[in-house]
Amino acid sequence: MIKTIRKQLGMRKTSAAYLKTKYGQDCTYKIIDNVEVRLKISGEGDTIFLIHGFCSMLETWNGWQKELSKHFRVISFDMPPFGITGPLATRKLTGYNDYFSFIEKLIDTFNLTSFYIGGNSLGGFISWNYALKYPERIKKMILVDSVGYKFIPPTTMISMLYPLGSITKLATPKPILDTIYAQVYGNRNNMSDKTKKMYYDFLRRKGTRAALSKMVNDLDLSGSRIKNIQVPTLILWGKKDAWVPPKTAYYFHNDIQQSQLIMYPHLGHVPQEEAPATTVRDALQFLLAKN
Repeated sequence: MIKTIRKQLGMRKTSAAYLKTKYGQDCTYKIIDNVEVRLKISGEGDTIFLIHGFCSMLETWNGWQKELSKHFRVISFDMPPFGITGPLATRKLTGYNDYFSFIEKLIDTFNLTSFYIGGNSLGGFISWNYALKYPERIKKMILVDSVGYKFIPPTTMISMLYPLGSITKLATPKPILDTIYAQVYGNRNNMSDKTKKMYYDFLRRKGTRAALSKMVNDLDLSGSRIKNIQVPTLILWGKKDAWVPPKTAYYFHNDIQQSQLIMYPHLGHVPQEEAPATTVRDALQFLLAKN
């Protein structure tokens, strides 16, 4: 009875060792700032980095990685404190600059002079900030339902970042996860039970939920710097995105001179995961175009 209750409340933690055994196939690891980062590297040719969003993991790019690997070397990874990677070894509170610096160091280990980059949600925010800081390195960029302008986060996100009484440090009840599933997909029925189980396992990784409560919401969401982006950019967006409003896609398109926009009427916040075949086709057309 007690085990059943603990399981339903999401109180049981998952070890990194268990996650490696279950989800670590075909993955590699790098040590950055004393943190073991899980990466998936496949294909040959020019490199493209794929960066996932809040409470996600590299598996969100699985469909894209398979197809893109026919033309590129594709590198996806678990961004701290998510996936198998887990939390950064930082001070009590962890700000955006900590995460950005960490990813800078990770990318630098590959010693690349130029590459492509793509990001979803928070990963999109990291991508366009990287393109602003290192425009000479980025050949082209893809933003998928990216954060960039002011918006009101959904209650589920706020509850995880600022848990009432630190409850979600210890427990993540399945009803909360069901609410998240309903929000991130345009059609909640598109998410398989296998995918739900995967998200549930990763969220319970030891240290992840405690790290979420220490994340500082210090993102620059003024949108004022986005007009300075000078790299060719493809903007992909799910019109049923319940996390970042679809109108944000048009802000990006208006502010980035060299941009294209594709809106998917029936998809949600993670269109690359919900409909990988459709979205990667558009991504490839953009990446392989000569202009």
